Formats: sequence, structure tokens, C-alpha cells
Amino acid sequence: MSDDMKLSPPGYDAKALMDAKGTPKPQAGPGNGMKDDAAIEKAAKEFESVFISQMLQHMWEGVKVDENFGGGHAEEMFRGMMIEEQAKAITKGGGLGIADEIKKEMMRMQEKAAGADPLHRPQNAAAGAAAPKNAYAQAQATLAQHMPLDAATSPAISSDAASDDTP
Repeated sequence: MSDDMKLSPPGYDAKALMDAKGTPKPQAGPGNGMKDDAAIEKAAKEFESVFISQMLQHMWEGVKVDENFGGGHAEEMFRGMMIEEQAKAITKGGGLGIADEIKKEMMRMQEKAAGADPLHRPQNAAAGAAAPKNAYAQAQATLAQHMPLDAATSPAISSDAASDDTP
């Protein structure tokens, strides 16, 4: 057996070896059962900060630089950074409440995506609707949910089209 094919000696931690080789760690995401509340909250707060920054940018556009108190070209140059820092301070102080709503929505979307994951689907028909057998049937079921049509106005669908797996 070549040296490349030898097994690791007992006592080596496989996780530590993977980390040492630079293998990326699993990240929280939809459908993998991992939630990272801190990352979601950080993203929501950053979004709120950018939103507030955009609002402040429009507010400051009308304010002229005052030459008597420093101002000048330097103030114009650094105004964008000042606005970003003001927006961060507003967000840190509680913000407008946008971050909380975004966080709730992101958590809801992540939970919904986890429910769409085949590993997380209900096992019996009583727990959830039966899954369509093909893409055409799935699209038809979705349309029927959102746009119910009566038999007089809906076009007839042939059984050949309904059994085709291509969209």
C-alpha cells in the first residue's frame, strides 16, 4: 500500500483535519436545518443602515457647505462617509424598525424553504397536500390555487400534455 492510501492513525480528529485543510464549514441556509440568527440580524441591520443612508443622502443634497466653519472641498469629499456613519448610529440606536421586520421575514422565508426541502416534507397526506407527479402538474396546481377558473372559461387540457414531464 502506498503512503497516500494509508488510513489516518487512531486519535486524529477528522473535523480538525478538515479544518486544517481549509474545508469550508457548513453555513446556515434554507433547507439545511441550520439557522444563524446573528447573521440574519446583522444582514437586516445592514440593510436598514443602507436604507437610512439613502434617505439621509437626499436630505443632505440640499445643504450647502459652509465655508465659515471648515467646510470646503474636504467636507464635500467626506460627506458620504459621514452620512454612512450617521445611518449606522441611527440603526444602532433602534433605527426605524425596518431591521426587525426584515429579520422576521427572512426567518419566515428560511422556515418556508426548509419546509420545501424534500427531507422536511410531511410523510402523510393528512399533514400536507400531495405532491404533484411532474412539473406540468405542479404548475397547473399552483395556477389553480392562485387563479381558480370555472370549467366554462378554462381551456381543455389533453391527457398527453398532463403526463409530459417537460415544462
